[in-house]
Amino acid sequence: MTDKIVHFIETHADDPAPSSVIRYGVQITFETVAVILPLFIISLITADFFSALLSCTLFMILRYLSGGLHFKKPLTCNVLSILILLISIYVPIPFYYIGAIMTVCASLIFLYTAPSNTNRRRIPVKYNYLLKTAAVAIVLTNLIFQSSVYTLTCFIQSITTIPYIWKYMNRYKF
Repeated sequence: MTDKIVHFIETHADDPAPSSVIRYGVQITFETVAVILPLFIISLITADFFSALLSCTLFMILRYLSGGLHFKKPLTCNVLSILILLISIYVPIPFYYIGAIMTVCASLIFLYTAPSNTNRRRIPVKYNYLLKTAAVAIVLTNLIFQSSVYTLTCFIQSITTIPYIWKYMNRYKF
């Protein structure tokens, strides 16, 4: 299917990019849809669509800003991303004390580790402090919103930026 889409783009675009670039873009799009579609279907069935939208959007933004764990296999990444997002939507935590502590911990983890495992990025290293600052600021806004979904999404994403975690997971070729 990817080859058909790449061929279609190459034949119909005025100035197409190289096939490898188009193929990579198509694969990333399929992998993103493979996470978002089941998540949104489940959340629509359970009437939690806005929580899913919040979790998914927040996770992608924090992921972009802070980096983190990368799996070798797309299937592993997709399944774990869906599980992480479902956990953040459906596991309620009280904000006072537990949620507040998790929010502060997430911001401290991002402050110390973000951006993490981002050696494949094209963003110059001189902007790392801006990425870190933005990630921490986004997490700390939960002290205003006091959302369980927000707390868990931020906390779980912060854990993926800890170098020991992604080095440990990569050792097992997930």
